[in-house]
Amino acid sequence: MIAKRFLSEWYYKKTLPVWRTLAIDQEQGGFHEELNASLVPESTGGKRMMVQARQIFVFSHAYLQTRNPIDLQNAERGFQFLSQYGPHAQGGWHHKVDRKGDPVDPMRYLYDHAFVLFAMAWFGRASGSTVALDVADATIDFIETEMVHPKGGYVESAPNALDNLDKPKEPRKQNPHMHLLEAFLALFQTSGDDWWLERASRIVALLKRYFFVEGSLREYFTDTWAPVPGAMGRITEPGHHYEWVWLLHQYAALTNDISIIPIATDLYHFANANGVDEMSGGVFDEISSSGQVLKPFRRLWPQTESLKAHSARRRFGEKEAAYNLEQAIETLHQHHLEAMPNGAWREHLGKSGEPLRTDIPGSSLYHLAMAIAELDALVDTGITFDNR
Repeated sequence: MIAKRFLSEWYYKKTLPVWRTLAIDQEQGGFHEELNASLVPESTGGKRMMVQARQIFVFSHAYLQTRNPIDLQNAERGFQFLSQYGPHAQGGWHHKVDRKGDPVDPMRYLYDHAFVLFAMAWFGRASGSTVALDVADATIDFIETEMVHPKGGYVESAPNALDNLDKPKEPRKQNPHMHLLEAFLALFQTSGDDWWLERASRIVALLKRYFFVEGSLREYFTDTWAPVPGAMGRITEPGHHYEWVWLLHQYAALTNDISIIPIATDLYHFANANGVDEMSGGVFDEISSSGQVLKPFRRLWPQTESLKAHSARRRFGEKEAAYNLEQAIETLHQHHLEAMPNGAWREHLGKSGEPLRTDIPGSSLYHLAMAIAELDALVDTGITFDNR
């Protein structure tokens, strides 16, 4: 088995130093979207606010771990770009701007707003500035005013004046609500304000009532929170199962509400039983609620989310999780990290393990940072990885 601190050393000594330099758009400000296969930074398709927000988190979190002033400086530069070019004239945040900051896609998506909230929690924590929490307050005010759905939760997007409002509606999704839960928990931990924890509880209530259906987590819903008819309503993503497991354990720890743990247990066991490739040990992109593999490909982020879930379950006392964690670390190393240059990884693998893309998206650093922090915390507790 590889060393318990392997991923931490890989991230802080080999990967983060590369991104400290290359992630920053030195000419136009903010963060680049990705590195190409030659590790050249690119933002040719524009800059998504979600990526800007995730990178603000990455460098804020890194500063709290390393106290390297460059990390805080990078977070501040990202915050400046976001603050200057991200706000929509009608409230909320643009989905995407061009490299210089001019709007490319003025739609305002709930998913993006969740990550702005998350970034503000971490930037406020790292910088000590109250401005970040002011931005979070303004963001949640917009969400609560413009994006509340009458049937519970929030709408997927707030249209702008140029939209055709008669176009067919997209299905409602659990995913942005999950990331709102993540943001609310982070904001509570930063601010100590129970107001954020109350909103976290509302998202957990949505999971209990609607998202968790017959033992699995559904992805797509009608306006009334019923799974959409047909095959689409039976789609599940193992990575999201694992992500919810970790979040529910975080929520339980912060609220002392253990009533949610049985659902976390069911989500964990469903993903383990149906969402892991027996040959590679990797987590599939997509399966059905009956366990049928729909997309036998393996993106990086479900692998990192599995590490977080295994760690949370190991803390909880589930001995099998220790073995699962060891295997998941080995799989991530072998298939996504091994023999890659510093700062790079294999982002998406095909059925036989072949790379499906060669670029390295900056959005994935968020997943890596979160997983590695969870593993480091587990090691620091003295809890062993073995299953004895």
